[in-house]
Amino acid sequence: MPEDPYRYDLTLSFAGEDRPYVEEVAQELRRSGLRIWYDGYETAELWGKNLTDHLDEIYGAGSRFVVMFVSAAYGRRLWTSQERRSVQARAFTAPGSQVLPVRFDDTEIPGMPPSVGYVDARAVTPGELADLLVRAVLRPDQAVVGTRPHPTGTTQLPRHPWRIFISHTSELRRWPQRKSFVDAAESAIKRAGHAPRDMAYFTASEQPPAQVCIDAVKDCDIYVLVAGFRYGSPVRNRPELSYTELEFETATSSRLPRLVFLLHEDTQGTFHTLADLDYGRRQATFREKLQESGLTTAAVENPDELETAILHSLTELMKQQSQTGPRLQAVSNVPVRSRTFVGRSPLLTKVRSSLLTGESVVVVLHGMGGVGKSSTAVEYAHRFSENYDVMWRVPAEDPAVVLDRLAELAHALQIAEPGDGSSAAVARLFGQLRQLDRWLIMFDNATDPDTLAEFLPQGPGHVVITSRNPSWRSVGTPIAVEELDRAEAVKLLRKLAPALGEQDAGLIADALNNLPLALEQAASLVHDYGVTAEAYLKMLGDPKRNVLAAELDGDRKSVAAAFKVTFEALSIQSPAAMQLATLLSWLAPEPVSLDLFTRHSAALPVPLASAAGDEILFPVLLAKLRSQSLVQIRQEAVQMHQVLATLLRANDFFPVGQEGTYRWQGVAAGFLRAALTANPDGEAGWPLWRQLLPHVLAVVEAAAGIPDLEDDTAWLRRGAGVYRRSTGDSFR
Repeated sequence: MPEDPYRYDLTLSFAGEDRPYVEEVAQELRRSGLRIWYDGYETAELWGKNLTDHLDEIYGAGSRFVVMFVSAAYGRRLWTSQERRSVQARAFTAPGSQVLPVRFDDTEIPGMPPSVGYVDARAVTPGELADLLVRAVLRPDQAVVGTRPHPTGTTQLPRHPWRIFISHTSELRRWPQRKSFVDAAESAIKRAGHAPRDMAYFTASEQPPAQVCIDAVKDCDIYVLVAGFRYGSPVRNRPELSYTELEFETATSSRLPRLVFLLHEDTQGTFHTLADLDYGRRQATFREKLQESGLTTAAVENPDELETAILHSLTELMKQQSQTGPRLQAVSNVPVRSRTFVGRSPLLTKVRSSLLTGESVVVVLHGMGGVGKSSTAVEYAHRFSENYDVMWRVPAEDPAVVLDRLAELAHALQIAEPGDGSSAAVARLFGQLRQLDRWLIMFDNATDPDTLAEFLPQGPGHVVITSRNPSWRSVGTPIAVEELDRAEAVKLLRKLAPALGEQDAGLIADALNNLPLALEQAASLVHDYGVTAEAYLKMLGDPKRNVLAAELDGDRKSVAAAFKVTFEALSIQSPAAMQLATLLSWLAPEPVSLDLFTRHSAALPVPLASAAGDEILFPVLLAKLRSQSLVQIRQEAVQMHQVLATLLRANDFFPVGQEGTYRWQGVAAGFLRAALTANPDGEAGWPLWRQLLPHVLAVVEAAAGIPDLEDDTAWLRRGAGVYRRSTGDSFR
C-alpha cells in the first residue's frame, strides 16, 4: 500500500476568539479516528519549539487538508496571518492538498479568491461541520493514490487470505499463562484461513520503531485491536501517543477495516498484570475514545471469548465481501445530531452488538418519558452512519402516520410507482428491504407491540424502536434506557449552563435523579433566564411553584408537558391506576411492597380500594402504569421516579371523588398508619418499620402544618421516634 505523505488528515487554523466553536469541531473529529492537528491537543509538542518554523511545516506540508476558520479576528491576528501565509504558499503547489474555508462572517482574506467554495459556520453546528469534514477526507477523489475506497470508507479487501495485524500491549501476549489473549487472537485468525501479523514477528531494522510500526500496519489488510488496561510505551518522537494508539491512527488513515475488542472491566487478573500506574488515565481515555469512535467494539472477559468474537467478526467480513448485487441509494430523514448528547457509550455499544449478534435485528429502547430514548436512537444512527445507506425515522404513535411515513421512504428510494397508494408503496418497499442490507428504520415513541408488528420490515437490515412500554420481547430485543449516571448528568448541566459550578450542578442532578429532560429544562432556566441553582432547588421543593411546568423558548418541551397527555389519559381510562400513581408520589422515592396495598386496601380511596383488593384487577392496574414507564416493579415492590412524583404532587390532573380532590397527604398518612400494624418498640416489628420509615418521614414532612392531619402525623412521628430509639438508628 503506498505511503501517505501527510502526517495529519486535517489541521485547524483559527483565531482564539473562535475557539469555543472550533474546539467542539475538534472533539467530534477526534472521535472519528482521523488524524487532526488542533493546538489544544499539542501542548507537549509545541513546548520549547521555534513556533514559526514548526507551524510553517504543519500548515504548509504536514497536513492533507487545512480548515481555515475565517472571521474578523482571523484576519487581524499575527499568528493566524503566519498560518494563512503557510497555507496559501502550498495551496496551489502541493498535489492533492486542499484548503477548506469555513466562514464565521464575511471578512475578506488576502490571497483567497472569492470564487473558492466555503461552509458557513453560522448555518451549521460544530457536529454537522465535523461530519462534512470527515466526508471530505474520505471521499474517493481524495484517497491516497493506489487505494480503492470501500462504500463504508475502508479500503476494498483483496481475495483471501488476508494479512491481519494484531495491535496489543506486551502483557497480553504473556497473560493468561494457559492461553494468552494474543494466542487466542492468532488462533481465530488462522481458523478463519488468514495470516496473523504483529510486531513480535518483525526483525531488526535501521528504521525508527515508530516507522517500522506504521509500515507494518499499512502492509496488512485488516487491523485487529485488543485493548486492555495498560497503555504501553509512548512513541519516542510523539510522546503524546502510545504505540498502540499510533497503530490505530495508522489503520484509520489507511482506511483499513478495524475490529476493536476491549477487555471487560470484570476481566480476572493480578493487579500487576492489569493496572498501569504510570499511564492508566491515558489508557482510560483511549478506551473511551474507541467506544465513541463509531466503530463497533466488543467487550471480552477471557481469551476464549476473544477467539470466538474475532472468528465471528472475520466470518461476517468474508460474508460481506462475497455478497454482490444492487444497493439502495443513500436516503436519510434522521434529525441532526445533538450537540448536547453526553455519555451512553456502553448503551450504544449494547445496541450495536445486539443488532449484529442477537437473534433479532430489532432492538427496542424502552424507558420512562424524558430519559433520552429518542436522542439515544438518533445518536446511534449518526455514530454508526457509515454502516447504513438508508436511515429513516418514523413517528410511531399513530398507525396511519406509520404507513404514510414508510410510503414516503418507498417514494424517496424510487421503489414505488407514482400512482401507488400508501399500502402498495409499502408492499414494494418491504419486498426490496427483504433482499438488501445497510438500512436502518427507526420507529419513535411506539406504544403497542401488536399494533406495530405489521409495519416492521423483514430482511438483513436493522430496526430500532423507542417506547415507554417495556413489553416488546415478542418483537425484538428490549434494552432499558435509564437515567444518566451522576458524572454524566453534571457534565450535561455544565455543558448547557457553563456558569454552573460543579457542586451546584451536582445538587441539581441529585434533586432530579439525573433525568435528562429535567436536567435540560433546569439548565435552560439557569443559563437562559438567570435562575440561580439555589433558587431553582427551592422552587423544585415547592409544589405551588411547579417549576417542572416552566415553558421554554422554541420547541423545547417542559417536563410537565411531556407527561401531561399521559396523566390525563390515565385519569380517564383508569382512575384507580391514577390514584395509585398519585399516592406513590406522596411517598418517598423508595420501593413499596405490593402486598401492603392488597392487605390494607380498606385504607385506600375508591376505586383504588376495590382494585387493590382484587387479585386480577390489581395486576392489570399495575401493568397500565408499567406500560407507560410511570413506575418500576421489581421484586414484588413498586417505585416511582422522584421527578414524576414531583409533577404529580404539583398538578391536579383529575378530581377524585364527589367532593373534589383528595388531600393526598392525608391519604398517604392514613395508608401508612393502617399498614404499620407492628409495634415499633419490639424486634418483631422492626423489619416493617425499617421498610416504611423513608415513606413515614416523607409524609410527615409533606403534611406538616395541615390541622386536619395532625392526629395521623403525630402518630407516625411518635412511632418513628420509638423505632429509632429502640434500634439506635440515627436521623438521616
